[in-house]
Amino acid sequence: MGKRRWGILSCGLLALLLCACGLLVFLYHARGAGLPEDGYWSEGRYLRLENGGDLIIYEGSLAGATSMGKASEAVSFDGLENGDLIRIYINWVGLTYPAQTTVYAVEKLEDGNVWDLPAEELDLLREMGHDPGLSEEESWTTGRYLRGKSADLIVNGDWDVISMGVAEDTVSFEGLEDGDLIRVFIKEVLETWPGQASVYAVEKLEDGGLQDISAELLGELEEMGWLETGSDGSIP
Repeated sequence: MGKRRWGILSCGLLALLLCACGLLVFLYHARGAGLPEDGYWSEGRYLRLENGGDLIIYEGSLAGATSMGKASEAVSFDGLENGDLIRIYINWVGLTYPAQTTVYAVEKLEDGNVWDLPAEELDLLREMGHDPGLSEEESWTTGRYLRGKSADLIVNGDWDVISMGVAEDTVSFEGLEDGDLIRVFIKEVLETWPGQASVYAVEKLEDGGLQDISAELLGELEEMGWLETGSDGSIP
């Protein structure tokens, strides 16, 4: 019995020793790579500005967009695409807009797309004169949802209507009700009426109803065969 306890104790001590060795190896490589001891890892979405600047955008964070400088030539943003989820090793953030930081190491965590970037942050960058390099068409569009006879529609303004197709199987309009405020990510709109576009992502913003859509527009859509309303004005 005593030999068994000694064996268990020996295994435990060996495990602790291995963990300690692993930590020492990590610290050795961290110092060798020039990572400051007072630094930390931070995750966000990558964005390359039109002028070539590299940004990380923290969704839901007060830091918002942060411009990334390289601490050394060993740091590279090559191979990253807009929207990719990355993590960077930093030790300071300058409180400007965009915020600024120096990156000591960068690691890609997963593939992303431009529609993974927060629309509000892209709009703010444009307002502040920092061109994200994404066309207005290749962005989020906000409007009211409407279920048509043969297609799902989004109404943006009084007369701007887009017929929406799904670009990927993961996109779904299920659960949406007529008049709900939504936003969709599209790349281009065919100049027809209604316009036509493929949707890459959809997000419901708030509940709504038919009263949130112009009655005149509803009548026009019905007359053109895009909509079928009941005698009470509802859509079957």
